[in-house]
Parts: sequence; structure tokens; C-alpha cells
Amino acid sequence: MLRAARQLQARGAGTVILHTERLSLWLGDRPLWADSTRMDPAGIVSPVGAGDAFCAGCLYGIHEGWTVDRCLHLAHRAAAAALRGATATDGIPPLGVLLG
Repeated sequence: MLRAARQLQARGAGTVILHTERLSLWLGDRPLWADSTRMDPAGIVSPVGAGDAFCAGCLYGIHEGWTVDRCLHLAHRAAAAALRGATATDGIPPLGVLLG
């Protein structure tokens, strides 16, 4: 992941954010790794929307001027919540619940 992120930066990308079901990488000036929210596979209803929810969490945090750690915290929680719903959005609770 780090090699791929660095290749994207070498081609002109600024900050690069990559994620998998197990971890994420935020590469700005330096790499920051974060573990994903662990879930019992039995609690996963559908993977639809989980990546979009992760992205939305990052974008919201960036918009609000949050730290990278706080952005990734929200992003991972949003992705995990999305996995609990049948559609892209029905598993996602209000922001306050995600941040709790």
C-alpha cells in the first residue's frame, strides 16, 4: 500500500488515502496507518457503500479541519456502520453516534 501511495504522489497526487477491510493508510508528508474497526462477519449485511462511507468520513473530517487520526476514526466507524445495512446508507446512524 505504501509503495502504491508513493507512486501516486510521484505522479502528482497530494495526500493519498487508501483503505482495506483491515487497515488504512493516509500518506501526506508522512505515512499514518490505522487499523479498521473490527467486526464479526456474522454482523455484515452487505458491503455496499462501505467504501463510500469511509471516503465520506475522511472528506467530512478534512472539511472540518480535523486531525488525520480523527478523520480516520470517523471513516472507519462509518464504513463499519455501512456494513450493517442492506443499502449504502441504511446502516449509518447520525454523526454523533458515529463519533461516540
